[in-house]
Amino acid sequence: MKTPPSEVYNYCINTMPLFQSLETSQFLLIKQEVKEQKLTPGEHLYRAGDIRDTLFLIQRGSIKIYRLSSDGKEHTISILQAGDFIGEQALFHQQTSNNYAVAIEDTTVCLLQQSDFQQIVSQNPHIALELLAVLSNRLENTQEHVMALSGESARDRLLQYLENQAEKQGTNLVKLPSTKKDLASYLGMSQETFSRTLTKLTRDGMVSQPTPDQIELL
Repeated sequence: MKTPPSEVYNYCINTMPLFQSLETSQFLLIKQEVKEQKLTPGEHLYRAGDIRDTLFLIQRGSIKIYRLSSDGKEHTISILQAGDFIGEQALFHQQTSNNYAVAIEDTTVCLLQQSDFQQIVSQNPHIALELLAVLSNRLENTQEHVMALSGESARDRLLQYLENQAEKQGTNLVKLPSTKKDLASYLGMSQETFSRTLTKLTRDGMVSQPTPDQIELL
């Protein structure tokens, strides 16, 4: 891959792993089709019932994907951060969303329409392979997450999550990408169970919490 020149590096498409194999000329072509959207905490990217035909690429910040049960209870499905993307199914056909996507913090998202992406893929077939690889890895992670929820203890679930985040963030001082309530929902436990588990891990010398939004693996 040729490194994009510094004067075009500010475009969000340059930082997305999905497009890292492109040449500089291809970066310049795609950036013409990409739109940018800024979200404040609590602002929705889309809601259940919306018709979507857009790929959303998270440049900075974080997005929570959640679903509402019939009784109105919120269930966190995933928490996505910079470098992740949402809406890959909509690239192949329009779909009605079953979930909600809301910004957890100040977030910048890049939008790529279905027709534009299909044109890019037709000219660069290897991007389709990159997309399949990412989706395969995401599916595997989802399966592991479901298995963990059904079999592991709250303690093991929290430790596994922290270890995965430490590896992803490259540090044992893990910045929580969401509120503890959202994180508890994602890990399949109540907020009270989450707090008790975190307290016990702290007391056992497994973790420390220097700030409310950070947990350090010891």
